[in-house]
Amino acid sequence: LWSVSVVAQPSFSARSKESAQAIMKTTLAVVVKEKEEKILKKLSKKPEDLKAYEEGIDAMNEYVKAAMEKEWSISKEVKFITESEAEELEKKEKKFLKTWLLMLEKK
Repeated sequence: LWSVSVVAQPSFSARSKESAQAIMKTTLAVVVKEKEEKILKKLSKKPEDLKAYEEGIDAMNEYVKAAMEKEWSISKEVKFITESEAEELEKKEKKFLKTWLLMLEKK
C-alpha cells in the first residue's frame, strides 16, 4: 500500500492568494522509487521474484509519471527525480526550497 505525501520547506499553506501564486511559480519534483540494492541482492537468487520486483517498481513509476503529466497543472514545471536526487536537492535548497517534492511513502 502506497500513499502520496508532499514534503516542502519552508512550509506554508495555499490559503492566501499570494501563497497560491508562490506555489504556481515553483517546480514540482515528483520523486520516483529506486530499486533498493538490499532487495535486489536478496532476490538475485530468485529470478522470477527479482523480475516481479523490478517490473513492479517500473510500473509504479510509469503510473505516477503518466498521472502527474496528465493531471497536474498547478506548478510551472513538473520534473521526475530519484530518491537520491531528492535528498541532494533538500540539502542544496535547505534554507529556501524552490522546489516542492511529491513523494510516495509505504504505509
